[in-house]
Amino acid sequence: MKVFEYLSKVREIERFCFPNTQSLAERDICLAIGLYNERGASITLKDLKSFEIASHATIERAMARLIADGAVRQIVSRHDGRRRELKLDAAAARRLGRYHSALQRSFLEYESE
Repeated sequence: MKVFEYLSKVREIERFCFPNTQSLAERDICLAIGLYNERGASITLKDLKSFEIASHATIERAMARLIADGAVRQIVSRHDGRRRELKLDAAAARRLGRYHSALQRSFLEYESE
């Protein structure tokens, strides 16, 4: 498989696994939230902004879309009622798992040729 053929396959996988995301920033936000959720740690909007994924306004707009689509949930912290922790929806986490598996298979196919 040639380089651009591989990259177009990766984009196809991304479109399938991230149907609700409109930008790379939204995908990066989902991945960051998923990483923290996987580790059992909490993440807030303030934390996301510190990662410099995109500008603060872009992160705010992306989060509003992801929350409206149901991919991300805001949960009031048990320790501090003012703090809103971000969690990936179970369906979004499953899509990310499929994305991971599909990328692995795709990479192995690319490496074998």
